[in-house]
Amino acid sequence: MNRTYKLFALVIALTMLFSAVPCSFAGGMRENEVSGNPFMLEIERKTEVPEGYTGIYNASDLNGIRDNLSGKYILMNDVDLSEVEAWNPIGKENEPFTGELDGNGYFIKNINFELIQYNEIQNVVSLIAYADGAVIKNVGIDGVTVKGDIYGAYISLLVGEIKSCTIENCCSVSDISIETESLNLHYTGLFGKADYTPVVAETDDTGIGYCRNLGSVIVKAKGNDERQGAIFEIGAIGGNDLINCENSGSVTLDISGEYRGLDITCTGLGSACDLLECVNSGDVTVNIHDANFNYVLLHEAGLQSMGARQEHTSAGCKNTGNIVCNIKECLTRGCSTLHMGGLFAEYSYSSARLLANEGDISLNVNNVNRQEGIMLASDYDMNVYMGGLFGRFDSDGGESLRDSYNTGKLSVIAENNETMLVCAGGLSSVFSETTNSGGSYSYQMEIVDCFNTGNIVVDKVTTAQVGGIAGGVYMGFPSEINIGTFAKMYTSGRIEVEANNKNVASITPTISSGDDDGSPVIEAYSLYYKTDLPAFNIIGKHVIQENIKQLSDDEMHKRESFEGFDFLLIWNIDRDINWGYPYLRQFFEDDFDRPSLGDVTCDGIINTSDAVCVLKHTAGMITLSDNYFILGDVNRDGKVNTADATMILRYAAGIIGEFTINN
Repeated sequence: MNRTYKLFALVIALTMLFSAVPCSFAGGMRENEVSGNPFMLEIERKTEVPEGYTGIYNASDLNGIRDNLSGKYILMNDVDLSEVEAWNPIGKENEPFTGELDGNGYFIKNINFELIQYNEIQNVVSLIAYADGAVIKNVGIDGVTVKGDIYGAYISLLVGEIKSCTIENCCSVSDISIETESLNLHYTGLFGKADYTPVVAETDDTGIGYCRNLGSVIVKAKGNDERQGAIFEIGAIGGNDLINCENSGSVTLDISGEYRGLDITCTGLGSACDLLECVNSGDVTVNIHDANFNYVLLHEAGLQSMGARQEHTSAGCKNTGNIVCNIKECLTRGCSTLHMGGLFAEYSYSSARLLANEGDISLNVNNVNRQEGIMLASDYDMNVYMGGLFGRFDSDGGESLRDSYNTGKLSVIAENNETMLVCAGGLSSVFSETTNSGGSYSYQMEIVDCFNTGNIVVDKVTTAQVGGIAGGVYMGFPSEINIGTFAKMYTSGRIEVEANNKNVASITPTISSGDDDGSPVIEAYSLYYKTDLPAFNIIGKHVIQENIKQLSDDEMHKRESFEGFDFLLIWNIDRDINWGYPYLRQFFEDDFDRPSLGDVTCDGIINTSDAVCVLKHTAGMITLSDNYFILGDVNRDGKVNTADATMILRYAAGIIGEFTINN
């Protein structure tokens, strides 16, 4: 009896024993719905104080929380703090708030913050300065005034320093305006610094979920000491590890005066964290004018400055706000580096999927000149890294980007400046993978199933390296077990570059895998473009290419043009969606349900047909590739074989209720 017969005999036997049952799956990103309510989740207000809680009715009651930092409190109406001249933040580093505060859907209004030294360690200014293990939910902030000016202020609206807390469904509708001559200012939005395990919202795990900012943020800084460096960190949400959080307010940082150096972070949400299903629709703007400095180190983006945490993933996030930086009439004494991205300024050592940028990203540099007699330590006065999703994407091996897109325009316009390097790409300035100190390793970087339709314009710079997908792709070093993938993508945006030196291509000008001898480490395939530029200019000797084509605009609108694209699970084409170009179904189709694990045939039902597909794959009769392989690997052992077929049949019969390794 041959192997194929044995396999089908097993299917027949199992089918006779078991009957199939359907299984439904609700996939896709969860939408953030305002419904006329600033809170993201519906709240059924309590009219009586629950047992074990203390009711908060006025400013005196709220102030009384500091007398019992482990108590449970609930707002029973809006609380007005306008009569409190300067709010003294609740909690200290060694005496944090550890209780529960339920806002009950009410607002704390008219908070007056004064920037004075509240504690001996940090200048933490917030409603609650320190919280550890606390639960804070359903609290709104409406009306905040910030007075005074001290060095190193850490300002947030609701909670300053957070450790192992559960924070959910909080919001701010306050417009914030801060003026400072300090050289160190952090305004991070609703929340300050957070230290806890990755967020899982709507569970008992700690984290920040379903929080929203609707107010604008304006910070104006003026320096007066060219001997001192300055740090500015500006955002609207703050915290770390956010799920389903949203900012719709504009964020603006305006800088002038004298500084030794400028270290700037300006984003719609915050500084560095993992994000799940977060959205920014507010414009983010940095203006630097009438200033002199040694350097500028800028991280500017719609969501976060640095998405960086090993073995974690940011997913389901979108930016529609414009990212703008204007630098004019400045005198420099050194080299500046700018990272600008639609979602992340830099992204390091983490995977990402389902990311979207629809906002424009622009840098305007005018009359920025080097001080006479200054010699540069590098080749350029200004280095710019700009991408539709990431200012830069760095991997130490194994990270991936999937199912993501950019439609926003990228532009760098320069006039009357010193030397300037621009590296720009529709998705990222570069995708870079580096080896660890131990040499070769088994990681596999993957950039797949993405597209860019945004135009890229770079004008009057010294050197430009620009691509419709990336300004450069650098994946590790040759190894039989280290094969990176750069595939199943297209770009249709226009590219216009005016520079003294330029390396410009439709996909990416440089795709390289290192200089060592060995097996090819980058597989580049199913890549499509519309411009008359070449796909690549510089191709490493360890890159293998297949099915890389220029398409006409008419061909760009036809499904059959995109060989290798999965139009069942991932892609689709509709003349009324995305200008008729291919789009990602999980973003553009509200009713699209991604098939569940085990549904190999993608018919919405897990039954014997799926087991048959798995067994055919095992017998070598068909090949389950990419996502179909993932759907068939129900025991998650990296293989698709008879063990998976058996589990699928047991699930269909109702013997097991889910796919786990133990099944």
